[in-house]
Amino acid sequence: MCWAYNWVCDLDIKGFFGNLDHGLMMKAVRKHAQERWMVLYIERWLKAPAQDEQGNLLQRGYTFRPRVAYGRKGRIFCSFSPAISKKAEQKIRDEIRGWKLHRCTGQTIGDLARKINPELRGWFNYYGRFTPSALRPIERHVGQSLVRWVCRKYKKLRKPRSRAWAWLIGVLNRQPNLLALWEHQRSRFITIGAV
Repeated sequence: MCWAYNWVCDLDIKGFFGNLDHGLMMKAVRKHAQERWMVLYIERWLKAPAQDEQGNLLQRGYTFRPRVAYGRKGRIFCSFSPAISKKAEQKIRDEIRGWKLHRCTGQTIGDLARKINPELRGWFNYYGRFTPSALRPIERHVGQSLVRWVCRKYKKLRKPRSRAWAWLIGVLNRQPNLLALWEHQRSRFITIGAV
């Protein structure tokens, strides 16, 4: 709103809005901003698409489509709601593969947690804002990568693979907040998935 200059300096922190809980931020904005128009524009800005150098609009990592939903009385109905898009899901899967967790046998489970937790929290905070159940394939993918890591790190847990699964469940029981993956789980069985 300043007319003194015809330019603006924009600073960007990589992954900032992916790691920031938008709900909490808007709660803080509403507490400190008295003007309703200001709150409105900040909220719109968070939801607005990005534009690349060619002028193409890049929609944010959600897709709106019909989904199964449950009403207040447990009644099932069809809802047109947002969730992670297939394109964003595939991009995340590719990034997880790029971690090559199964080859990090020289590291402890704590080392792996410190390495991947910032990324996991970012994805869960951003894409889990709406329809968090749509992230279960990602959760299972990370869980399966961890099972492969256990199998390579501990020879006695390789066969049957259910031993590696049981070892991870034991870690989950002892340290439920070790991995950001587990912080969002209502059921530990969703995390590991089929192996």
